[in-house]
Amino acid sequence: MILLRSVAKAFRNRSDIVQAIDHIDLNIEPKQIFSLLGPNGAGKTTLIKLLCGLITPDSGQIMINGVDIGRQPHIAKQLIGVVLESAKNVYQYLTVRETLEYFGLLNGLAGAKLSKRICYLTEMFSLQEKISHKVGTLSRGMQQKLAIMIAMVKDPEILILDEPTLGLDVISSLKIRDVIKDLARGKTIILTTHALELAAELSDRIAIINKGRIVHHSTMPELVASYQVNEDSYRIVFRATSAEIESLNRRDPKVEVTELQDSLYQVKAGPEAASFLMRNFNIIELEKENADLESIFIDLLHKSTAQRRDA
Repeated sequence: MILLRSVAKAFRNRSDIVQAIDHIDLNIEPKQIFSLLGPNGAGKTTLIKLLCGLITPDSGQIMINGVDIGRQPHIAKQLIGVVLESAKNVYQYLTVRETLEYFGLLNGLAGAKLSKRICYLTEMFSLQEKISHKVGTLSRGMQQKLAIMIAMVKDPEILILDEPTLGLDVISSLKIRDVIKDLARGKTIILTTHALELAAELSDRIAIINKGRIVHHSTMPELVASYQVNEDSYRIVFRATSAEIESLNRRDPKVEVTELQDSLYQVKAGPEAASFLMRNFNIIELEKENADLESIFIDLLHKSTAQRRDA
């Protein structure tokens, strides 16, 4: 559905040139939820704007369902609906109906066809009772729903949601999550989010971007499984004397030892250190810890930054 070939984009920042997107190759399959994760400044928003045609790449090619966005931007843009961060495309003094009519007209819809589309969307998003209310009177969650409805007016094949739950309370976030699940049945969805749990629950595939480069691309189960195999960690509680702890610290300074009480200590260690402790100390508890999504995310970012620095 979306294909990027060696796409690059740089911006001039005073006297410096910042490489926001650094020759990215990416393939997004149709009718999947694809999550784009990364820290602030990683390049997520720039990549979204490139996909929408809001900015043009310095080099490379972007194909939207077989259409080159550089050569046929009007055709490619018709395939995409987008909700940018903070839903800035809603107008406080228009009603819900007026808002949808306005954006429908901008997208070439009118008359009975537009009315039918508005009826369908307000029912789908459970906003029928609010259709004559001004946008400024709606809750933050309802305004976010309306922003997605605006992107959906033209019934695009691809829906891009940039931080759709940002600033929402728990209940509103859960409602938006359910909306995304429903939409995913017939559309390709690109989701950017800092809510790692949301990405883990919804995504068919994820990509992690850091400093303009894709540093990981897989399904969520593949990512977690790879870390369960390669990054095993054990929580070990054991008894030892102070002299034994000093000896352990000299042997392996990377092992962080926490004193729980007199002669009782705890460490988190990899397989080699865990094996050594089991052979040489009185073990009270031993528990294998699977890597959580947040620790995997942070570790990937650290590794990619270190690799780039070494290069």
